[in-house]
Parts: sequence; structure tokens; C-alpha cells
Amino acid sequence: MKNLIAKAANLVNKAVDGPHVHAAPVAHTGRSELPRKNDPVLEHLLRDFRSAKLRKQFFSHDIKEYTETHDVKVLAGTYNVAGKKPPPGLKLHDWLDQWKDCWPKASNSNSAAVGSGPDVLVIGFQEVVPLSAGNVIAGPSTVGADAWDYALASTLNGDDWASRNYGRTFGSAAASQAMYLNLEKLGSQAAYAYSVISSQAATVVGAMDKMWSGANGDGSGQQQTQQPGFSAMAAASEQQQQARLAMALSDAGDSDSVYVQVTCKQLVGVYLSVWARKQIARHVRGVQATTAATGFGGYLGNKGAVAVRMRVYDAAFVVVCSHLASGDQEGDELKRHNDVAEINRRCVFAATDPLAVDPVTQQQQQSSSGHWGSSSYIMDHDNVIWMGDLNYRLTCTDEEARRYIRAGKLEALLNYDQLTREMAAGRVFKGWREGPISFNPTYKYHLGCNVYSGEPVPPGIAAVKAVDSSASLADSADSDEPSGHGGRDSPSAPEKQKKRIPAWCDRVLWLPGRQLYQLAYGRGEIAVSDHRPVAAAFLFEAHRYDRDAVQQLAESARRAIDMSDNAARPKCTLSPNFFEMQQVPFGTPMNFSIDLANVGSCPARYYVVPPPKPRMSSDGLMSWDDNQPICPPWLMIGPVEGEVQEGDTAHITLTAFISGGGPNSPAAFLAANPPT
Repeated sequence: MKNLIAKAANLVNKAVDGPHVHAAPVAHTGRSELPRKNDPVLEHLLRDFRSAKLRKQFFSHDIKEYTETHDVKVLAGTYNVAGKKPPPGLKLHDWLDQWKDCWPKASNSNSAAVGSGPDVLVIGFQEVVPLSAGNVIAGPSTVGADAWDYALASTLNGDDWASRNYGRTFGSAAASQAMYLNLEKLGSQAAYAYSVISSQAATVVGAMDKMWSGANGDGSGQQQTQQPGFSAMAAASEQQQQARLAMALSDAGDSDSVYVQVTCKQLVGVYLSVWARKQIARHVRGVQATTAATGFGGYLGNKGAVAVRMRVYDAAFVVVCSHLASGDQEGDELKRHNDVAEINRRCVFAATDPLAVDPVTQQQQQSSSGHWGSSSYIMDHDNVIWMGDLNYRLTCTDEEARRYIRAGKLEALLNYDQLTREMAAGRVFKGWREGPISFNPTYKYHLGCNVYSGEPVPPGIAAVKAVDSSASLADSADSDEPSGHGGRDSPSAPEKQKKRIPAWCDRVLWLPGRQLYQLAYGRGEIAVSDHRPVAAAFLFEAHRYDRDAVQQLAESARRAIDMSDNAARPKCTLSPNFFEMQQVPFGTPMNFSIDLANVGSCPARYYVVPPPKPRMSSDGLMSWDDNQPICPPWLMIGPVEGEVQEGDTAHITLTAFISGGGPNSPAAFLAANPPT
């Protein structure tokens, strides 16, 4: 991404101006620093190359030789829906399409081929079900989450696509009836086909993971093992979602610009739904989800977070959706600080360190398809988005807040924002960032109109009534929401709630990493609840390792190391390598010279060793005794060791000297009378 500032400016400046579009660019410069050593994916690809010298040779190459970068456009959105379901026919364009066709053009063909707009959407909801005791303790219904998923599908892909994929429960009456008629017409064949797809979804995803990882039957592409206590209902929901994804990816009738749901996860009222264009979804792997409940007593799910991590191409990406403690009294922000700390501590993903040993079985654990290494916590990752109803309030009076809002003096009002103050002081979200806020506070409104709670509703404003639990699209009767005329804080309802100071409760933060940049920040004007949805645009520079290039460079490094090792072996010649001393005169030293020439490319050390001498051990076995003198007493060698530089020659002298025996000995006689 060479011109990130220009891309950010393009995203904002070309946006269609309107009364409800608020966006602000966040400029960054320079190219991201791609991961290198210690990246679990790259470590997996180099798992057969363990030599330190080989790895040093491999990493001497420019990373661009085996890595390609894809600009992935990400939209992160959060909305507290106050337990409401979307009205029939609701479209979310005002929230999700704030910047319409003004996203920056991607620098790679894959992303450019799938059209304008974001490539990936991570959408978080809070209070997707009413936070009643039944939902919190006994477990929530998925009806609210499914209803909002239908609204997302309808907004992204159109009503027909949404009805085909979600219409059995949440489509229009006509679509639902048509679906059931089609199933009835197909009979057992349809039921069998659906069951086969569901049961084989894990196999399909596992095979895709294996292709992605370059595994060859080593188990690294296997599906992640479910954690203990994973309920049958959750397992069935995950299997259904995988089947839906598999069907969507295999549907030849849909273009690559269609969005498919990659994963979803619910914790009572907190719900996270991840969508990606079909072209990009094929490159999403290693998806894992985790939750942390921080509500009543610190462990119930009326408050808490859902976190999902995945790899887009080979780049790690994490998104957190949270609902923090409420309260606008002085000191209530400390409860929210504690929630953030607990979420960071207790949102733990399944570790997949290939060197880890299971403490129970003492067996080496298998690495999952995501190749996450030892990374388990949110802060272990580089590219993280944290969004949700963070519930931080304003510290000014209600009158001051409303006066600033009416005057449009948002910058002055932000001086009273708790989150801005606490982040600047390093007391929460240390190291995190948030884009400039140029939109009005998102809480608290009358339902159905753009009037803050506590203010009179102007006459003539028509309320847009949200679907409450007693009148759902699925005709559900398992709700604790009261039926009535517009619900809490609707324009037609009497003012019953405590007057709240307007506040920016709904936020999107990100952890600055090497590959994630925020481009714009704005809010939508959907009046389903007493909050307003917020969205942020990001550019994610996702890297992908070229498997063939990695293998070729590693093999090339191996050959280079072999050549280097061969060149590093000393190569010497000895001249002469054999000679006879013949007759040695008595009492007179006789010298013999040997030349040791180094004809190699590295220094050579030499030393003289004695020849081994056979000996009989005490138990009658033959062995070799190498603890002998280098040479017999009558022979001297020097030097017995040394070093010869490349191209040099060492001269070794052997001196034979025979003496002793007295004047009348045979040796003395032969010395005095040499034979003729």
C-alpha cells in the first residue's frame, strides 16, 4: 500500500454527503513490515528445515521473494439493539454502506475482481436478546441473532439470496412457504442431502485447511478439537453454520462478489457475525472463537465479550465484540476497566504450539489448521479490532452535553469523554487507538426517531417501530420483552426511563500492528433501539506465503549450505607420501623432509598420531592400544601439529638418529667399517 493517505482521503472525500454520514480519515505512512521469523505459518512451512545455518541462509532472502500482499478492505460495525429484532424489510445500508463505492482500489487482482465495498465485514451486536434472568441463566435463544443475520444477508446479497439461505425461519411468509413446499416436493432426498452436507462440513473445511497449509497427510489440516463442556446445541449450531458456508462456497450460481458468513458466536446478548466475499472467504482459515462473561458476580453472560481469530490468507486477524458494565456515576468507569482486564485475561483461544506437550497424556499436541503457535490471548496478536457497547460516559452535566451537541461543538464535548481521558492516561486500552470522532453521541435516543431520551419528541414524527420479542419474524413466543406500543423510550410511550446524559457508548478501537490501518469512522442512522450503530473502515495488508517459492528457496538454501560445507572441508596433499630411510649411519642424524600443501579454500590443522598397536586384554579379547608414543626413540618428528593456511605449505622434518651400544658394539663396528 504505497499511498495510504491518498486512499484514506479518497474513501472520505468521495463519500456521498448527507445529514447522517460522518467520517474521518486516519492517515498512516509507509509500508507495513511483514512477519518473518517466528511466524507460526512460516515455521510450519519450514518444519523440515531445522538447521540453524540453513534457516540463516533462507532468511537472508528478501521476504518479497516468497511473499505476496493482498489489500483486504474490512468494515467493523457495532450496534446495541436493546433486545429488539429488525422490522420486516429493514435494510442496513445507512450503517454498512456509509462510504458506498468510495473504498480504495485494492492493489491486487483478487480483491479488485470482486467489486467495490468491503471484502470482510465483522459485525457485532449487543443485547441481541433481552437481558432477562431466563436468557442469562438458562441460556439465550438464537432467534434474535438469526433475525439480524437475515437482515445482514438481505442487505449484503439481496432478498432472494437471504430467503434461500435463511428463509426457512426468517424470510417473508411467501419465501418461507415456498421453501417448505420445495422441501416437501423433494421429500427424503432433500433431507438426506442436507444431512450429508451437515455431517461432511467438517471434512470439507478440513480439506480446505489442508490445501491452505500445504499439509500432506500430517494431520495439520485437521479440524480443531472441541473443548470440554461444548454443548450439543452449540455443536449443532456450528455444524449448521459450516454446512451453510460449504454450500455457499460451492454454489456455482453465485458470483464471487456475494458475501458468505464465515463464522458467528453468541454469548447471551453479545453476538459476533463475520462475513466475507466469496472470493476472500476461500482464503480464510484457522477460525477460532472464545468468550468471557463478566456480568453478575463477574461470571454471568449479561455482560462480556466474544472474540474470534482467523487467518486471512496467512495474516492473523482478531476481532473482539464486547458489552461492558453500565453506569454513569463517578467511579463506574473502574468497573468497565475491570471488564476489559478480565476479557483480556479470560478470552483464551486454543493454543496450537506444535512443540507443546499435553499435561495429561504427555503426548505431543497436534498443530491445528490455523497454525497459531503459542498465541492464546488477544494481546498475543498484531492485528486486532475491539468494538462494542463499551458504555463509557461523559463527565459533564446533562445540560452541558446537550448544549454542546446543539451547537455542534463535538471536539469540546470530547474533553469530557471518559474513554478518551482514561486511554490518554494509560488506565485502560493502553496502546490501542481510536479514529477521530466526528459524529454525535450514539446513546440514548427515543426509539424510532433521532431525538435524545429526555427531550420532547416533535409532533408529526412517525415512529419506526422495531419488532419486539412478542412479534418476531419467526412468531417466537419465548421472549421476556413486553408487547405494547413501541416499547421502551418509543415516541408513543410515556417517559418512564431515567434521563441519561448523551454519550459515545458505542466505539470501535484497534490495536496498531504492522498490517492494519483505519481509513474512516462513522455512524449510521438506524432507529431500531436507543443506540445508534457505529462502523469503521480498515485496510488490512494480508500477506500470503508462496508455498512453491518457500520450498524452492529452502531447497536452494540446503544446496548452498552443502556446497559451503564441502568448500569448508580442508584439502591437502603430502609429498612424498612414502619414502625409505635405507641405511642410517650410526651416531649421525639423518633428516628427511615432507611437504604438506593446503590446496583447499580454508585453513587446515594437522597433527601426528601414533599407529594403533594390538593388545590382548585381561579377559582374553583383542583390542587396540592407541596410547603409544608418536614414534620410536630413534626417530624425531617436528612439528607434530600445526595449521596451514590456504595456498601455503608446511614443512615437516623427520630425523633418524641411532646411537649407543659402546665402542665394541656391532653398530660401532659397522659405522667404522661401512660395507663396500
